[in-house]
Amino acid sequence: MSVPELAESLGERLSAVTGTAVTVEHLRRLTAGASRETWSFTAAGAAERRDLVLRRDPPGDDRPEGMALEAASLAAAAAAGVPVPPLVDSGSDPAIVGSPYLVTGLVDGETLGPRILREERYAAAREGLAAELGRTLARVHAIPLDAVPGLPADDPVEDLRATYDRLDEPLPTVEIALRWLDRHRPAPVADAVVHGDFRLGNLIVAEDGLAAVLDWEQVHRGDPREDLGWLCVKCWRFGSPLPVAGLGTLDELLDGYAEVAGHRPDPEAVRWWQVHRTTWWALGCRRMAERHLSGETSSVELAAIGRRVAENEHDLLLLLGLPAGEHTAAETPPSDLTGRPSAVDLVDAVTAFLREDVMTTGDERTAFLARVAANVLGGVGRELRLGPEHERRHRERLAALGYADQAGLAAAIRHGEIDDTDPALRAAVRAAVTDRLAVANPPLPGAALVSAMRTVTTGLGFPEGPVALGNGDVLVVEIRRGTLTRVAPDGTTTVVAELGGGPNGAAIGPDGAVYVCNNGGFAWHDRDGITAPGHQPDEYVGGSIQRVALDTGEVTDLYTACDGRPLRGPNDIVFDGDGGFWFTDIGKSRDRERDTGALYHARPDGSSITEVVHPLTQPNGVGLAPDGSRLYVAETVTGRVWAWDVTGSGRLARTAQPVGPRGAALLHGFGGYQMLDSLAVDGDGNVCVATLMTGAISVIAPDGTLLRQVPVPEHDPYVTNICFAGSGSRRAWVTSSGRGILYALEWDTAGLDLAFTA
Repeated sequence: MSVPELAESLGERLSAVTGTAVTVEHLRRLTAGASRETWSFTAAGAAERRDLVLRRDPPGDDRPEGMALEAASLAAAAAAGVPVPPLVDSGSDPAIVGSPYLVTGLVDGETLGPRILREERYAAAREGLAAELGRTLARVHAIPLDAVPGLPADDPVEDLRATYDRLDEPLPTVEIALRWLDRHRPAPVADAVVHGDFRLGNLIVAEDGLAAVLDWEQVHRGDPREDLGWLCVKCWRFGSPLPVAGLGTLDELLDGYAEVAGHRPDPEAVRWWQVHRTTWWALGCRRMAERHLSGETSSVELAAIGRRVAENEHDLLLLLGLPAGEHTAAETPPSDLTGRPSAVDLVDAVTAFLREDVMTTGDERTAFLARVAANVLGGVGRELRLGPEHERRHRERLAALGYADQAGLAAAIRHGEIDDTDPALRAAVRAAVTDRLAVANPPLPGAALVSAMRTVTTGLGFPEGPVALGNGDVLVVEIRRGTLTRVAPDGTTTVVAELGGGPNGAAIGPDGAVYVCNNGGFAWHDRDGITAPGHQPDEYVGGSIQRVALDTGEVTDLYTACDGRPLRGPNDIVFDGDGGFWFTDIGKSRDRERDTGALYHARPDGSSITEVVHPLTQPNGVGLAPDGSRLYVAETVTGRVWAWDVTGSGRLARTAQPVGPRGAALLHGFGGYQMLDSLAVDGDGNVCVATLMTGAISVIAPDGTLLRQVPVPEHDPYVTNICFAGSGSRRAWVTSSGRGILYALEWDTAGLDLAFTA
């Protein structure tokens, strides 16, 4: 059925349903939906024009019972107070529009997860959305079972196993998961209507919150906690560290659910379902690929989804406590038989053509499929480069366990011939999945750093300004407590000095003393286990630079003003090789006004302080390149990192691309709702800047490329700083200020020797 024919058939059907002549205009297939087609159009009648959406099975792949259940579920959900698109029509006769279908009203808003999570216009919607999703799911689960007759119901583990067996592709990871799920089944609860696919992508979010719940094709009868677990599956967070759809915490979700349901689901049961649904989605990806492989539905999109099995195996192993190490493998050199261009060269050329020529065409569907095809070819290129080495290692791992192939290993796990908790088995399966993931969808470099972070100590009062000491201790300032605190490797804390106000940044000077930026303090707010700084407090007396003698704890106020202007909120500090120091003054905010900030240079003996750059918009982190030739400053609210050339102690020059204040070059600007805090420079010259809201350390190369973002293990919107032990070590420390935690980890590059240490 051609597009004009489909438009004509739709018009005829809607005319019959409404009793008035309807013409279908602007019929357009949307990119969303790998299992069903989705079309948007305008129904033009004599009295009104209405924007509608058609969902139908791919012609030839009719599932009339499923479409009927979806239509019945929409009606029942609307009656239960769940926001859904209004149902206009549905039917199972393929003669109407070519296959079973339903037509609904168009609901304005966004479905794409990355946009919902990152675009500023949805910032208000994101606030409290995790709890709202909990309340919505409670309403879904309150739908009377008899309101949707014919709901399927199966044993969750046996249904997974049957699906897996039908695919006839042995996967040791899935065998391990099935045995884990069988051993850890949660206590049963009463059956409910389960949406089955409640996640970003199937939710319409408007700028003021949730607008509609879509795609009820997986609706069934079962454990209501399944929907909660599916909402927490890692692949639907789109890179966000927040566990509930990338939007919030599990407590927020369950508290919202309890508001409506009157009871709070067991978090361990939700985690069980998270493991279950991650396994289910791994099999679902392979099942969709089988539709292409079998010839049932030829589709590059379905073929591409098959390679996402490795992503879900990776997520599954993370849930089972098996983190991945960094992937390394030797690339296979091109053969001299065929010469150049090699197969890899040709794949790269076609990939570039798809990205640069086809994706830029005006047709949305073609551009989407070109992007999918380019991603597929990227994986083909990686397999050509890495495949031979991966295959060699795969055979070695199997042989070490005593099996000839993966099928034999999977069968042994199923029948208990090898213990599925055996560390050697799990290490081999983990390594195989890491290799597959390196081809299918390689993670950003440094992703293993997250799992490598360990908690040094907790209970700190908004820690900042970490300084590594030569004996293995770390100094931090506790802004809320007003102290300089020493943290030993075992987590023991000792107060070095009571500073008052708001000590914010610290550095060792040429005399071995600690120099502290004191912002004068904040008003504080506590919510959901997170401490957040606020406006200038009532007891504020001004900002200062303080000197602290490490041996005695004696505190001296070194500077409180520059050229008669009071310091407002000194923030971060770095010493140069000449013994002077740079520091930022972020200023203070009040109810309806905010100070402009500045960058200063001063001497540690109290003899000289100079305002070098003004104005700056909330300047925060400051650092120097390894050779001292560039100075970097991060602005909080703009999300920008500026760079200047340094011509001497306290002197800056305009850069070759002077777009910023006082001739600064823009090193990197962050998009979405990301703000910046303090920074440090590593041994490779990368700027490692704490990124607020995202809750991560962002690593920026000297050329401005964002290399990666390393979130803390437990999301904290106030990750504020990082420091390094020095060039002889990869040890680093990160302050998770909102949660009062100091983390330690081995960074992926060596640190940088600062000008002075103690």
